[in-house]
Amino acid sequence: MAFEQTYRSAWSRFLAFAAVGLAIAFGVSLLLARDAGTTLRWAPALLLLGIGGWLAYGRPEVRVDDDGVTLQNVLRRIVVPWAALAEVDSRYGLRLETTDGQRWSAWAVPAPVGLQRARGEETEAALLVRQRWEQLRGQGAITAGSDARVRVEPDPYALTVIGVLAVATPLSALLVR
Repeated sequence: MAFEQTYRSAWSRFLAFAAVGLAIAFGVSLLLARDAGTTLRWAPALLLLGIGGWLAYGRPEVRVDDDGVTLQNVLRRIVVPWAALAEVDSRYGLRLETTDGQRWSAWAVPAPVGLQRARGEETEAALLVRQRWEQLRGQGAITAGSDARVRVEPDPYALTVIGVLAVATPLSALLVR
């Protein structure tokens, strides 16, 4: 049976729903005001708030499976195979260091705060990654010295949507009266 576990921050999910909810609430209030100019002027900004909020807070996740760790960040996905992993650090959330010396951070994992930080406790996601990594190493399932490489996959759709809305927002404010 294949192993797969996903970590998402509950607080970040709340922030994502809040951003989307605010965008929808303001959009509905503009529609109810029946002022087409104002609605068109604010539509790109509200879309940017809703989509940007979801991309920044709702989408990031850490997925651990038999092949490695996948960090789904805002605008790209980083796939770290187990054989390429050298260190797991949770001082500032979750940071993976690979055998080639690169460091990759997970947007989905907030840094520890308060007593958790003072005690040097690991975040839930870092603990999940570390335990699975050590389990696979103990079973001899990770081939040392293999040519495993980290894959970085930019998200062209998210980049395009954010880019278009970032340009459309000030343009609509200037051009629509």
